Formats: sequence, C-alpha cells, structure tokens
Amino acid sequence: DYTVENITVRNCIARSHCNGFKIGTASHGTIRRIRFEHNRTAASRRVYRDLAPMPTDLTQWAKVPAGVPKYLTGAGIGAICVECVDGGIVEDVVADDIEIAGFQVPFFVRGGTRSGRKCGTPPNNKYILKDVVISNIRGRAEQAVASSITGVKGCRPVNVVVRNVDIECVGEGENASPFAEPGPEAAGKYPEGTMFRDYHLPCYGLYVAQADLVKLENVKFTVRKGTVDARDPVFVSQK
Repeated sequence: DYTVENITVRNCIARSHCNGFKIGTASHGTIRRIRFEHNRTAASRRVYRDLAPMPTDLTQWAKVPAGVPKYLTGAGIGAICVECVDGGIVEDVVADDIEIAGFQVPFFVRGGTRSGRKCGTPPNNKYILKDVVISNIRGRAEQAVASSITGVKGCRPVNVVVRNVDIECVGEGENASPFAEPGPEAAGKYPEGTMFRDYHLPCYGLYVAQADLVKLENVKFTVRKGTVDARDPVFVSQK
C-alpha cells in the first residue's frame, strides 16, 4: 500500500504522444489532493510540425514521412485522464485552466476493476474514485472519440464536476450507422480515452455511464466549421 498526496503541477507545458496529464492506471494505494493548474498540453507531433506537418485530412494520418516515427506524427490519446482501475482510492483531483491540442480525447474519467495483473491487487482493497473537478478546459479534439466519465459496477465515479469547458469536436457527418452504447465486454478493455472508439457512441462531446453525482456547468461542445453530426453533444446513459 502507498499514499501519494498533495501534488501540484502548475504553469507547465506537457507534450506526449500518449497522455498529457494522467492519474493511473495502477492505483493500488491512495492518491489524493492532486492539482493540475494553469497548464498547456499538446501531442508530441506538434514539436515536429516543421519536420512532418500534419494534413488536415484525418485519413492521411497513416502516411508518415520516411524516417519519422509514426507516434511523432499522430494524435495523442488523452489530454486529461483520471483513472482508478486496480483498486485503491483516487480522490480530490482538480484539473483547472488547461489548454489542449492534438489529442483524440480531451478528458477521460474511468473507474474499473481489473483483475489478473502480475502485480496483483491487495485482498479486500477498495475501489473508490470520487471528487474530481475538470474546469476551464479549452481546445479541440483530433478524432471523433468523445470524452467520457464512466465506471463499472464495482467502481463508479462519484461527485464529478465539469465546469466551463469549450471543446471543438470532429463532426462525423450524417453517419448512417446505428448508435451503440458499449456493452459488458467493454469493461475488460484497457482503460484509456480511446477505449470506446469501436462503438458509434450516441454523442460527440461527452459520454456518461455508471457514474453518480455528475454535474455539468457551462459546458460547450461544438463541431468544426463545415461539418455536422447527427448525435447530441452530451449523452447520459440509463444503463
């Protein structure tokens, strides 16, 4: 067991091809009173813009210039990620005043109950994810994967506040595919912001499922100019 607490990351610029600011996945102990304040985060590829400029057509992302690692030219996974999936307690986490660019998913909050890991989960360990504030977030998503606040039966996020968020999303157009919420099989997926990308979620901005006391205040999700999306910006599951 361990305790990680009273940590502040302020006035920083973080670049990653994976995640910008993240708690988890491993969370066997207690993680609390964590602050990400007044920061900027961007995908690694932004550093190499002159070397390998990104095309605006997303279908061209796979065409990487010779000699340039693919992860340097693709989008990052998640800008802000708060996870409790291996037991333990994650509580009192604030991400405030953060500008994001180059990530597929602006923010991702996930409760889970993974098992069978080599490091093991202590017997009778708790699975608690609560008191998370995501506020004053601005930027744009780089792929049509919605932000999400989700959990499972054994670990539901509790008391999550999303406030003053302005995100430009990728419009999927008048997609004829039926909308689909993730089924039980999704619980076993590796917990990361893109874990629902194989589903045609019923929203393009924020998906909420198996979470309690989620509060949205002044939240704005829009699609890019010249695109449309048949789905709602926010969807709260009744499952």
